[in-house]
Amino acid sequence: MIGYTDRGKTKIGMSRPTALANLVNNEEIKKLAQDSETVSLAVLIKEYKT
Repeated sequence: MIGYTDRGKTKIGMSRPTALANLVNNEEIKKLAQDSETVSLAVLIKEYKT
């Protein structure tokens, strides 16, 4: 996750763990990546709304 300012607005970028996990053939890693992505996105959405 990275935060930066562009033209006076704060931007947040994030590599999706699921995209990276799809590069390997390991279901446990894919599950962990999905869980991590779900939590990260939920936190970003919650913070955006406050």
